[in-house]
Amino acid sequence: MRKRLLLPFTHGVDGKAIDHVLLFAKGADTIIITLALIPVIPKTEEVRPERIQQAKDFLEMIYAKSINYGVLLEKYEIFANNILETTLASVSTMDCQGIILLFEGEEAKFLHTNEANYIRQHTTHSLYILQMLTHKRPSILKNFLPQLAGKLTRKTQ
Repeated sequence: MRKRLLLPFTHGVDGKAIDHVLLFAKGADTIIITLALIPVIPKTEEVRPERIQQAKDFLEMIYAKSINYGVLLEKYEIFANNILETTLASVSTMDCQGIILLFEGEEAKFLHTNEANYIRQHTTHSLYILQMLTHKRPSILKNFLPQLAGKLTRKTQ
């Protein structure tokens, strides 16, 4: 039986990050349960339209890409007063065996970093922490080539 893994989303539609998750899911032969969480403003019970649109964009993009990757996917959208508690409760109610969290360096993808860290600290379920390579680090060649060029120039003079 395939594992069902919850992929929570609150913000940040990122095609490369979606590809990363789908490659993992394909290799691990899992079903991805995407959960777009839309925060409800506590006092007014209102929802920001841009949050709804971003959730829909995420769900449509991951669904379309999942077809190309051959990954089984279920998509859900929930309006919630408490995003973090709703995420943790959804693991059990959606029959998931764990939660996928994706990071690029220290920065969480699909969630705010503080939300991802809260989930890491408070869940009793299995965590599947995926790490994307960050492009912010200077490459060795970037630093080495100018130095090498300088040495070669000095020797030929």
